[in-house]
Amino acid sequence: ADPVELPGAREFIQLLGQSCQLEIAALHGVTGTDRYAGMPTAVLGEPGVLDQDDPLVRYCIAQGRLAHVQTTDITPADRSASRYLICAPLLPSGSAPVGLLVVEKLPFFALNDDALQLLSVLIGYYADGVRLGHAVRAVLATVPDCPADMALDLMRLQRIRVEAGIETSLVALVFGKDEESLDRFEQVKRLKRGVDLSWELAGNSHVALITLLPLASAAAVDGYLLRIESALQQQFGGGFVSSQITTHTARLGHADAGETLLGLVRRCAV
Repeated sequence: ADPVELPGAREFIQLLGQSCQLEIAALHGVTGTDRYAGMPTAVLGEPGVLDQDDPLVRYCIAQGRLAHVQTTDITPADRSASRYLICAPLLPSGSAPVGLLVVEKLPFFALNDDALQLLSVLIGYYADGVRLGHAVRAVLATVPDCPADMALDLMRLQRIRVEAGIETSLVALVFGKDEESLDRFEQVKRLKRGVDLSWELAGNSHVALITLLPLASAAAVDGYLLRIESALQQQFGGGFVSSQITTHTARLGHADAGETLLGLVRRCAV
């Protein structure tokens, strides 16, 4: 069978090389249950032919998670027999693996807990991107009108929240539809940061702006709202309360990301 396509694999493995100091590594697409293409999709350096019977490869596939030569569950004999230092399935959230990363060489000091955690997070983020259609459908099944790019980032950022404990927040601002309120709505839209994603909802009497704030804690949300309110006070002479702007917030957690977004949409009541 043909291997699963790994879009952007060359750029991704270069990112891994820079971020996690990998020197010789390869990405292989999956061809069937627990089987991977012998020909790599992308490489760093000059890796050898994939050995699918290597003990570290077998272990990471069986466990469905990253494994390395210091993994305590692996026997000393298997560690010695493996030619790899790190093996990891490219495993999207709630789906089957789409590929495999094998690492043959990296500096000894780079094999530490922080680097391995970063590697796991980056692999998960990339794997979720490969399964773009699946990730988007999961959210759109719950919130059909959600923009596709927001649906994808919700899935990616929820995974980072669950695996690395890094929070992501959603903020909703609800405005009236009179002329002054719509002026304020347009001003807030212009204040969006480049990393944020926004979704506009319009009802009969209100409009809402839902903004996804990646990797933002509760304190970051407070700072975001303060910046918005200060800008409104400077331009219009009033903050949220005097302008009759309602604010709602939500944070991604272990609950379904689509359900979290749906709850926020319902609270907006537009």
